[in-house]
Amino acid sequence: MKSYCYLLFLLFLISSCADNNENNPSFVPIELSTYTKTITEDTEVRGSFANETVLVSNNSTLTINGATIFRCFIEVEVGSRIVFSNTTDMREVQLVLHGDDQMCVSTEGITVIINEYEFTNIEVGCYDDEDLPVELISFTSEIVNDDEIVLNWSTATEINSAFFEVQRSYDQKQWNTLDSIQAAGNSNVTINYSYRDTTFQNINGVVYHRLNQVDLDGNNAYYGPVAVKLNDDESNEVTMYPNPVAFGEYLNIVTTYDNFSVKMYDSTGKTYYDKSFRGNFTSIPMYFGTGLLIVEVKSGSRSVTEKIVVQ
Repeated sequence: MKSYCYLLFLLFLISSCADNNENNPSFVPIELSTYTKTITEDTEVRGSFANETVLVSNNSTLTINGATIFRCFIEVEVGSRIVFSNTTDMREVQLVLHGDDQMCVSTEGITVIINEYEFTNIEVGCYDDEDLPVELISFTSEIVNDDEIVLNWSTATEINSAFFEVQRSYDQKQWNTLDSIQAAGNSNVTINYSYRDTTFQNINGVVYHRLNQVDLDGNNAYYGPVAVKLNDDESNEVTMYPNPVAFGEYLNIVTTYDNFSVKMYDSTGKTYYDKSFRGNFTSIPMYFGTGLLIVEVKSGSRSVTEKIVVQ
């Protein structure tokens, strides 16, 4: 009888441990690259890349034929260049160009996202940092009186800027243009813009807005999105989704803050991500590893912490 009771206790203990491991999976990180990949001859890449340091040198060309790139440092020496031949998504990438017109597009109709800038229908050719038509200082959205979403944005400089299209979405896939706002054309002083959306659906979910900036030559770039959560508990200042989130997919964070910071760390306190944002929304690609991460969102003295499982 004593042995039987001991066996039952042992089975219960094993079962409890298994449950705890399922509910609190340990985090398995992907270590950051500690070396530099040097490109010394013409090279073409595609696929997904994270945590890499790349040097393009020796008058060579790095062609990106469709890729998702996250947390990488890419340096292009004088005489070398980087070419986009297919749609590419680059997030939290530091791109250092040492010469003029070192960033090129070889295929018409593709989309290139470089951090907060999204370029579509880019003309074939080579560009540099000065070719950006608009330098955006801020872009925010806020729900007012439960029946208006107020968008505010400011520009520091504008070059040949024609107008801004204000667009709305409920899923970040289908976007509808709400209105066009005339831009300044050319300016090197701060200009403030505002738009009130009063036609959105009163859903229990998130409403996204973005700006499609079109210049006088017909080229365009997207800014945003920003987001607000509708019909939510007023005490719920931060919403994170999805949870669990698949490795390599985006964790979305919607807040009621104007500015906020995000910190991600594991149960030992090791930090994998720590960054500040202007606005109230961000999407972070989850390339840090798999398992349980603690995500802390702060704005001033306010702080919200949630456990996120990366599968």
